Amino acid sequence: MQLYIKKIPLLISFFLLSIFQHAQADEVSAKKCIQFSQIGLHQPAIANCQKALNEDTNKTRKNLLFSLANSYYSLNKNELAKDNINKLFEIDRKPNADIFYLAGLIDLNLSNYTRASNLIEKAIELGNTGIDTKRQYSRALFKSGEESKAILILTGLVYETPNDIQTISQLAENYIIIGDLERANKLTIEMIEINPDYSYSYYLNHLISRLNNDDNSALVSLNKAIMRDRENTKFLVEKIKLLGSLKKFDMANFNISILNNKDVNSEIISELITEIKNAEASDTLQKAQKSIKSKKYEEALKYYNRLISNDTSDPFLYFERGQILNILMDYENAEIDLKKALSLNTELHSKNIYFILGKNYYQMGNIEKSIEFINYELKQNNSNTKALKWQIRNLFEQGNYADAELYAKRLIDTNPKSSYGYAILGDIKLLMGKISESNDLHNKVIEIDPNYKIATKKKLN
Repeated sequence: MQLYIKKIPLLISFFLLSIFQHAQADEVSAKKCIQFSQIGLHQPAIANCQKALNEDTNKTRKNLLFSLANSYYSLNKNELAKDNINKLFEIDRKPNADIFYLAGLIDLNLSNYTRASNLIEKAIELGNTGIDTKRQYSRALFKSGEESKAILILTGLVYETPNDIQTISQLAENYIIIGDLERANKLTIEMIEINPDYSYSYYLNHLISRLNNDDNSALVSLNKAIMRDRENTKFLVEKIKLLGSLKKFDMANFNISILNNKDVNSEIISELITEIKNAEASDTLQKAQKSIKSKKYEEALKYYNRLISNDTSDPFLYFERGQILNILMDYENAEIDLKKALSLNTELHSKNIYFILGKNYYQMGNIEKSIEFINYELKQNNSNTKALKWQIRNLFEQGNYADAELYAKRLIDTNPKSSYGYAILGDIKLLMGKISESNDLHNKVIEIDPNYKIATKKKLN
């Protein structure tokens, strides 16, 4: 029994030591949480904050929540930052200026602009009157729609600290957004005078030039910005887009290769490649269509060859090249392209593709195929008068006057006020030996159009 009594103090001492060591560990985690957050080591700060918060006393909870919110905000995890700053507001009945300021910055990142401006304004009222705070306050005001008040604050800051280039930049940005390019331009000149190596002033100049529809000057300014900050991938991305607008596609692709060697999100590079590719294709298509209007069909064909080599899945490219080949009397290749277009998009019947194929087969000397495809056309577009005329021509050449008569009647039904259908039907009746009916139809033609010249066979268009 005595032995048992002697062991009790020893056990108690071990228990107290354990508690003391555990408390020391919690204290270390809390200290690291706050220190790491202050010096920018945010990932380890978050780990230590969370560990300390699990065991902390209310004495340190406010500081831990503030540090945790600060680190989440710094890592752009704004929803998590907001959760923790809200918890801090719940337990702190008298938040200080720093808490209001951090809460305002978090809401600014979450696009809660009115709330952000109110919170930052409260921070200023409580004594956080630094220039950074006032700039952020102005930013929140501007984004919430209070543009005049925001600009007034920045203008005041410029007078207070005339060489503060960040304030001047923000003011210039605001003027660019509201369209006061003259004032914005004066501010960029001022920035360059203060610091000729400040790259962002040239970037803003590039924006002003673009809004003035002067893309060449914009490119000059953007190159100056890049020369002063070659690691700024944002400048390079904008340059690539601008080169695309200027139709300098080889230079754009070269700059994409430079960007590819930098630490840039692969999705951004993929989007740029697609954007330049589409811009180049659009430019080539415009050149092709211009060549067609000028009846430079060989030139147009080269453009379409280039377009199809880069995109073998666009049915309209085959459709349009097929028509050019038809004009150039390359009927076999025209057939291949037109059928390829139809296989890729059966809705091309709305573009009269069956009729075009029918004409192409006629020009190839394949009357049977021509009749077949023009019939397809007339099933889709039964009022296509050109298709009806071509079908009558096909049947004429076959000597199939009975069917030609049917299509001539359909031509009249389509446009009963036109003399052409009656003239065609009159010619067919004459060839069938139905002289009286032919004369009646030809008289109808003269009745509709006294100047119409009757012919036994009139050339069909």
